[in-house]
Amino acid sequence: MMGTVPYTIRQQIALAHAYGNGREQSCENNVKAVSMMLDDQPIDGYFSLNMGGIGVLVDLIGGVTLTITSDFSAVDHSLVEGETVTLDGEQALAYVRSRKDVDDQTNLARMERQRQFLKAFEEQIQGMSPDFAVTAYEELSDYVITDIASGRAVDVADRLKRYTGLPLLTIDGENTVEDGDWAYNLNEDSLEQTILQLFYEEI
Repeated sequence: MMGTVPYTIRQQIALAHAYGNGREQSCENNVKAVSMMLDDQPIDGYFSLNMGGIGVLVDLIGGVTLTITSDFSAVDHSLVEGETVTLDGEQALAYVRSRKDVDDQTNLARMERQRQFLKAFEEQIQGMSPDFAVTAYEELSDYVITDIASGRAVDVADRLKRYTGLPLLTIDGENTVEDGDWAYNLNEDSLEQTILQLFYEEI
């Protein structure tokens, strides 16, 4: 029947997006896939930023400062390993997106750089007024698909300033090659512990 899910298949979770239309349908697929992975926990909203929007966002805040942790000589000569630089939008996109000819070329190494970037980005925007959320929302409108209204986004941004940040959670797993492609298989015990930590309180 139209609108129903005929079956599910165990694959890379990122492929949930590819089976959609690249917009709302893909985001809804992502929500469903993540919810199922987390033992059917509800997902209250989604915010999808196209890669092209990363540069816009970084330039909007005046750049992101961090120390280059990888050899980018084959990708961007301006990114020198060991140097602390303020990335502009174009450099930031290369830093978080590149995988070929960088590190061991796995997604795990790339995700480690993305975590580093997110931490530096968060530090950069701390102290900005809630109005920044409105400005960013408007500037990124051509790159964003979301079901979160702008007013709610401002409210979330204001609340985040009062929260105590916790370390990013990583679900343990094994990086393997399957049918010629890299795959990351989650450790079920680690997944269960992550779900308990995120969604439950001990009685």
